Amino acid sequence: MFNYEYIVISDLDGTLCNSLGAPSKNTVEYIREFQQKHPKVLFTFSTGRNWADCSEIYESLGLTGYISCLNGAYIYNPKTEHLVISCLGEKFLNFLLHSPHVLPKLHSGSLLTNKVNIPLNTDQPNKIWNTFRESKAILIGIKLLYREEDKQQVNEIIQIIKSFKPAPKVNLFYYPGLINLEIQNDKEDKFSFVKFAANYYGVDYPKILTFGDNYNDVPMMQGGVRGCALANATFLLKQEAQVISKFSNDEDGLIKELDSFFGPL
Repeated sequence: MFNYEYIVISDLDGTLCNSLGAPSKNTVEYIREFQQKHPKVLFTFSTGRNWADCSEIYESLGLTGYISCLNGAYIYNPKTEHLVISCLGEKFLNFLLHSPHVLPKLHSGSLLTNKVNIPLNTDQPNKIWNTFRESKAILIGIKLLYREEDKQQVNEIIQIIKSFKPAPKVNLFYYPGLINLEIQNDKEDKFSFVKFAANYYGVDYPKILTFGDNYNDVPMMQGGVRGCALANATFLLKQEAQVISKFSNDEDGLIKELDSFFGPL
C-alpha cells in the first residue's frame, strides 16, 4: 500500500527542462537525491510530449511511478507497463473494506479489476484485501449491492465514501428490492493526471505541488493544489498559480522551490 504524504507534479519543457530541452545536471542530481531523502514524497511529471520523447528523462531522474504524456491523455507506469484509463487506489479500498456497514450489510458485490472480478463473498476485510493483493491487479471499480430495507445504512456508506479525500465517484441505481452502488475514479487535460494521482495514491489536493510555465499547465494550477509558476511562465499561468517563483527554468527554479518548501537536502 502506498503511504505518500505529498505528490510533486512538474511540467517538462520550460519547467523541469532548461531551454535546451533537457533537465540540467544539477536538476537530475537533485531529484534523484530528493527521492532518496523524501520517501513519502512522490515526484513525477506531466507533459505534452509523447512517451518516446520523455522516456530518457524518466530513467535519468530515477522515477518509479505513473507519468502523464500528451497533456493528460496518456497516463502510464513504465515500471509495470500499465496504461491507465481509470482506476481506484489501494488506500481507498483498504479504507472502504474496514468501514462500518460496507461488508456486514452487503448482499453481493465485486472488485472490478483489469484481470478478473473478485467477488466480495465474505465479511472479513483482511481476507478480501489479501485476495486482491495476491491478484496483482489494478482496481478499476467496485460494485456493491444492498437490500432495500438497509437504505439507512447505504446512506451512511455513501457519506463514509465521500469522507475519503479525494472522494471517488459514486453512481447509485435502484433495482427491485436492491440498491446498487458503483464506485469509480472521478480524467483530458493535465488536471486529469492530478486527479488520477490524488485518487490512486490517496493524497489530497492541498498536498499536491504542481509546477509549470505555459498555457497547457493552467489546469494543473486548479483544484486546490499548491500551483507554482516559474519566473519564465506566461502571464496567464501566473494569474492562476498560488506561488510565483523568482527563478526561471534556466536557473533551476523547480529544485530551488522544492528546497524552499521541503527544506535543504
